[in-house]
Amino acid sequence: MKRVVFLVALLGYFYAECAGAVEFEVTRITNNSVFDAEPRISGEYVIWRQEHGGEFDNNEIWLFDGTTAFQITQNNVLEWTQRIDGPNAVWARYDGPAAGWSHDWEVYYYNHDSQLTTRLTNNDYNDYHPELSGSNVTWEARVGGNSRDHEIMFFDGSATRQLTDDSREDLSPRISGSSVVWQKNDGHDGEIYLFDGTNVSQLTNNEDDDAQAEISGSRVVWKRFDSDNSEIYLFDGGTETRLTNNSFADTKPRVTDTDVFWQGYDGTDYEIFRYDGTNTIQVTDNLFDDYLCGVSGSNAVWYGGGDDEADYEVFFLDGATGVTTRLTDNDYVDKDPWVSGYNVAWFARAPGAEIFMAKPVPEPATLAMLGMGLVGLLVLAWRRKKKPA
Repeated sequence: MKRVVFLVALLGYFYAECAGAVEFEVTRITNNSVFDAEPRISGEYVIWRQEHGGEFDNNEIWLFDGTTAFQITQNNVLEWTQRIDGPNAVWARYDGPAAGWSHDWEVYYYNHDSQLTTRLTNNDYNDYHPELSGSNVTWEARVGGNSRDHEIMFFDGSATRQLTDDSREDLSPRISGSSVVWQKNDGHDGEIYLFDGTNVSQLTNNEDDDAQAEISGSRVVWKRFDSDNSEIYLFDGGTETRLTNNSFADTKPRVTDTDVFWQGYDGTDYEIFRYDGTNTIQVTDNLFDDYLCGVSGSNAVWYGGGDDEADYEVFFLDGATGVTTRLTDNDYVDKDPWVSGYNVAWFARAPGAEIFMAKPVPEPATLAMLGMGLVGLLVLAWRRKKKPA
């Protein structure tokens, strides 16, 4: 009997701990005299660009694999808009010296297992803003050199396909699996288009401006600006739903398979909002601006703080418990956080410009195994107690 009581108490303590704030261990990934910025994270992998000589001089791409940071590009040109999914990465490279800007941007893909870098484009126009999902890549191409003729390209791991072919601006592609979403300026306003892996379809058709499209699986979110303000919309693969309806600006939507997050103005400052599939929840409520960055599952990260941008801090929402954890508490700028599961990476002027990463201790998978083990012991103890002497 005492054993059963002890296990019940231990299990209760375990669930109480799980329901509270997650504890994080913060690691400083970089520590140097150059400028490290714009990190992205996938699992334990973190990618960022490192400036040498200045922002428009020479940038190199670095990767942290959970243990070691190493340089994956080494040249004297610009590398930009790096993205990561698992251990693989994409970025845009300017294929000539910055002076004169007489060359153009090309897209590169890095396979971590083989440690090989593949050039996906080789032409005389700009290819930039690549996005990655598995071995699939999408990007924006200024075909023919026309500054108003942007097309959307898609690489499926073996071949490249041009998804659009018109004289309009097709901009800001996002990818999930083999699906791609983007904004097309049709001459009057912005509309949202979707490539589902086979066909291209137009998701919106109105007189308002639709922009900032994001995708996860079959779910697409975007911002629609009408004559008064901007609202957030969700397409779930079959139905379009308006998630906000107010007189303030709602912007920067992010979507996962379960949740939608966005940044909304409450009349005083920007706050973080969440739609969990049923209800809309105001995540933050304070007197300073909160700037949404990354989401993963039901988790989200953002930065916020002082009015003069002198001391931003990074915050993490555990969507499972609804608990927000402040990951930084210092007197310098922490910003641009991105999240993968419970792992978070961000950029900080600490001083200079460095990359930091936070991981939960113990990790959620460890807590889950411990919980299942305690349940198993409780069941075993109960069966022994019920067994006749």
